[in-house]
Amino acid sequence: MNIELDVTHRCNKHCPLCNQRVQFSDYDFLTWSQYDQLLSALRGRRVTFLGLTGGEPLLHPHFETLVRRLRSDLPRTRLTLATNGSLLPTLPLDIINAFSLIRITWYPAFNDNITRSYSAYPNVLVSDGRHFRDPSLVSRLSDRQLAWPARHCSLQLCYVVGSAVYPCCHGRTIEQHWRTPSVHVPVTPDFPESLRRVDIKAVCRHCYLATILASSVDQRLRHYKDNCQEWASDHAAPLWLLYLRCRRRHYIGKLHLTQDK
Repeated sequence: MNIELDVTHRCNKHCPLCNQRVQFSDYDFLTWSQYDQLLSALRGRRVTFLGLTGGEPLLHPHFETLVRRLRSDLPRTRLTLATNGSLLPTLPLDIINAFSLIRITWYPAFNDNITRSYSAYPNVLVSDGRHFRDPSLVSRLSDRQLAWPARHCSLQLCYVVGSAVYPCCHGRTIEQHWRTPSVHVPVTPDFPESLRRVDIKAVCRHCYLATILASSVDQRLRHYKDNCQEWASDHAAPLWLLYLRCRRRHYIGKLHLTQDK
């Protein structure tokens, strides 16, 4: 099972087309009671990887404690982090090394020095923050066009926001922005089974990534390669592609990434 945990919708950057800003969010920070609820629901299940995301997850007031608890509570799970990197210098080295993969989003003139400094780390990838899309600009796809994306999208996972679970990381945004039928389920011990009964096409129809996935193979590869900065790492684009493919197949444990400390 793959989990992406949204720890906050707060951010220290204000991107006009960020998928968090276009939703009508009343979500502040992940609470310990919500964390314990998720942990209880995961008991007895194998979690291959768990990603921390936001907003800017490092703004969580207890971020270091959260990472250490995850390492203790889910010792065999690989942790990943999505961040703009601006607060990485405030973290101790053991917290940085706790992540198998850290994806820093590069915003020109905002975090240039950070991305260049941390791209030397073997568990860091740098992606391009200029590729955010406004859901209102996405044209609806037909059922025929959705056939492949709905089955093979690499972003399909259990996306946890507070006490709700969505079938993908864009699900909450699209559900609220487009007022689609509900695609989330509560965090309960049977939430993976409940998610399988959700019609993912309800949100895929409005997702710009589905548009990309419905395109040709060359266009899909070009999109993912364009989202990696060659100056940051010579292996960034192929490693990011491999990460996306393996994450979808639950094989992230086989990637040649930095071992958890």
